[in-house]
Amino acid sequence: MPRVLFDTTLIVHLYRKKKEAFHILNKYKNQEMCISIVTYVEFVANANRKKEARKTLRSYTILPIDDRVSETVKKQSFLYEVPKTQNCDFLIACTAMSHGITLVTNNEKHFNKYRGLKTDFYSTS
Repeated sequence: MPRVLFDTTLIVHLYRKKKEAFHILNKYKNQEMCISIVTYVEFVANANRKKEARKTLRSYTILPIDDRVSETVKKQSFLYEVPKTQNCDFLIACTAMSHGITLVTNNEKHFNKYRGLKTDFYSTS
Protein backbone atom coordinates (compact mmCIF):
# COMPACT_ATOMS: atom_id res chain seq x y z
CA MET A 1 0.00 0.00 0.00
CA PRO A 2 1.41 3.44 -0.89
CA ARG A 3 2.19 5.80 1.96
CA VAL A 4 1.96 9.55 2.48
CA LEU A 5 3.42 11.77 5.21
CA PHE A 6 1.25 14.45 6.80
CA ASP A 7 2.92 17.59 8.14
CA THR A 8 2.05 19.02 11.55
CA THR A 9 0.00 21.82 9.98
CA LEU A 10 -2.36 19.30 8.37
CA ILE A 11 -2.84 17.48 11.68
CA VAL A 12 -3.63 20.81 13.36
CA HIS A 13 -6.10 21.71 10.59
CA LEU A 14 -7.81 18.33 10.94
CA TYR A 15 -7.99 18.80 14.70
CA ARG A 16 -9.55 22.24 14.17
CA LYS A 17 -11.98 20.67 11.66
CA LYS A 18 -10.95 22.79 8.67
CA LYS A 19 -12.90 21.68 5.61
CA GLU A 20 -9.90 21.74 3.25
CA ALA A 21 -7.99 19.38 5.54
CA PHE A 22 -10.77 16.80 5.33
CA HIS A 23 -10.64 17.00 1.52
CA ILE A 24 -6.95 16.07 1.77
CA LEU A 25 -7.75 13.23 4.15
CA ASN A 26 -10.29 11.90 1.67
CA LYS A 27 -7.80 12.26 -1.20
CA TYR A 28 -5.37 9.91 0.55
CA LYS A 29 -7.90 7.51 2.10
CA ASN A 30 -6.47 4.56 0.14
CA GLN A 31 -2.92 5.16 1.31
CA GLU A 32 -1.20 4.49 4.60
CA MET A 33 -1.29 7.85 6.38
CA CYS A 34 1.90 8.57 8.28
CA ILE A 35 3.32 11.28 10.49
CA SER A 36 6.87 11.83 11.64
CA ILE A 37 7.69 11.38 15.31
CA VAL A 38 8.54 15.09 15.08
CA THR A 39 4.91 15.89 14.21
CA TYR A 40 3.78 13.71 17.11
CA VAL A 41 5.99 15.63 19.53
CA GLU A 42 5.05 19.06 18.13
CA PHE A 43 1.33 18.31 18.23
CA VAL A 44 1.20 16.75 21.70
CA ALA A 45 3.62 19.25 23.27
CA ASN A 46 1.52 22.20 22.09
CA ALA A 47 -1.88 20.69 22.93
CA ASN A 48 -3.85 21.88 25.92
CA ARG A 49 -5.44 18.44 26.29
CA LYS A 50 -2.53 15.97 25.94
CA LYS A 51 -4.64 12.83 26.30
CA GLU A 52 -7.02 13.98 23.55
CA ALA A 53 -4.07 14.92 21.33
CA ARG A 54 -2.50 11.46 21.70
CA LYS A 55 -5.85 9.86 20.91
CA THR A 56 -6.14 11.98 17.75
CA LEU A 57 -2.82 10.61 16.46
CA ARG A 58 -3.55 6.90 17.04
CA SER A 59 -4.76 6.29 13.50
CA TYR A 60 -1.49 7.39 11.89
CA THR A 61 1.65 5.34 11.38
CA ILE A 62 4.46 7.13 13.20
CA LEU A 63 7.76 7.17 11.34
CA PRO A 64 10.79 7.40 13.63
CA ILE A 65 14.05 9.19 13.09
CA ASP A 66 15.95 6.02 12.26
CA ASP A 67 19.30 5.41 10.55
CA ARG A 68 17.79 6.05 7.11
CA VAL A 69 16.38 9.44 8.17
CA SER A 70 19.63 10.31 9.97
CA GLU A 71 21.65 9.68 6.81
CA THR A 72 19.29 11.93 4.82
CA VAL A 73 19.64 14.64 7.48
CA LYS A 74 23.44 14.46 7.21
CA LYS A 75 23.41 14.70 3.40
CA GLN A 76 20.79 17.46 3.26
CA SER A 77 22.50 19.52 5.96
CA PHE A 78 25.42 20.05 3.57
CA LEU A 79 23.05 21.46 0.96
CA TYR A 80 20.85 23.74 3.07
CA GLU A 81 21.34 26.20 5.87
CA VAL A 82 18.30 25.63 8.03
CA PRO A 83 17.13 28.40 10.38
CA LYS A 84 16.68 27.25 13.99
CA THR A 85 12.97 27.95 13.73
CA GLN A 86 12.67 25.42 10.90
CA ASN A 87 14.58 22.49 12.41
CA CYS A 88 11.41 20.46 12.93
CA ASP A 89 10.30 21.07 9.34
CA PHE A 90 13.75 20.01 8.13
CA LEU A 91 13.48 16.71 10.03
CA ILE A 92 9.98 16.12 8.64
CA ALA A 93 11.20 16.82 5.09
CA CYS A 94 14.13 14.43 5.56
CA THR A 95 11.74 11.77 6.85
CA ALA A 96 9.64 12.05 3.69
CA MET A 97 12.71 12.05 1.43
CA SER A 98 14.31 9.05 3.13
CA HIS A 99 11.11 7.01 2.72
CA GLY A 100 10.48 8.26 -0.82
CA ILE A 101 6.96 9.41 0.06
CA THR A 102 4.97 12.58 -0.56
CA LEU A 103 4.76 15.21 2.18
CA VAL A 104 1.33 16.84 2.44
CA THR A 105 1.43 20.36 3.89
CA ASN A 106 0.19 23.88 3.40
CA ASN A 107 3.51 25.31 4.52
CA GLU A 108 4.96 25.96 1.09
CA LYS A 109 7.40 28.57 2.42
CA HIS A 110 9.27 26.03 4.59
CA PHE A 111 9.18 23.03 2.26
CA ASN A 112 9.46 24.24 -1.34
CA LYS A 113 13.23 24.69 -1.14
CA TYR A 114 14.23 21.03 -0.73
CA ARG A 115 15.18 19.39 -4.02
CA GLY A 116 14.04 15.79 -4.16
CA LEU A 117 11.18 16.31 -1.73
CA LYS A 118 7.83 15.25 -3.19
CA THR A 119 5.11 17.56 -1.90
CA ASP A 120 1.39 18.08 -2.15
CA PHE A 121 0.64 21.65 -1.07
CA TYR A 122 -2.91 22.60 -0.11
CA SER A 123 -4.39 25.90 0.99
CA THR A 124 -6.90 26.89 3.64
CA SER A 125 -9.20 29.86 3.64
